[in-house]
Amino acid sequence: MGHDMDRRQFVMLPVLGLALGAADTWRVRLSRFAPEHPEPRPGITAEKVLAPASYEAEVRKLEKSRKRIKSVTKRVAKSYEQAREIPEVLDGLYCYCDCSSYGHRSLLTCFEVVQAVGCWSCKEEAELAYTLHKQGKTLDEIREAVDKKFD
Repeated sequence: MGHDMDRRQFVMLPVLGLALGAADTWRVRLSRFAPEHPEPRPGITAEKVLAPASYEAEVRKLEKSRKRIKSVTKRVAKSYEQAREIPEVLDGLYCYCDCSSYGHRSLLTCFEVVQAVGCWSCKEEAELAYTLHKQGKTLDEIREAVDKKFD
């Protein structure tokens, strides 16, 4: 026994096919335009990475729960400390929170301002980069891992 299709279903079938085809086409097009990682600037240092006093005030402003302020501050502090250790790596990474629309050049820029305080994406990407760097991975290998996780 077959299922009889009414006229409305018959008319919608090509529309559905076109919509699915268009979605697949856009997915392929968007994947071809993956973000480009910037080249690290020669001699880049961590001198502009925020000091604890600057980001701790921001944590207190953003965190509503007094119970969590200490743990959040600890995680933020760890991220900023790690950023200070590997500025040349972070300066060579595109930031997947897409803060380039704010004029940010690289993931390092997020740690030169309070962006990384409230953005878990910035912190997670930097933590991954730090871990991989400590494992001896090259910048290209770190970029590949970051793209795989965040793209």
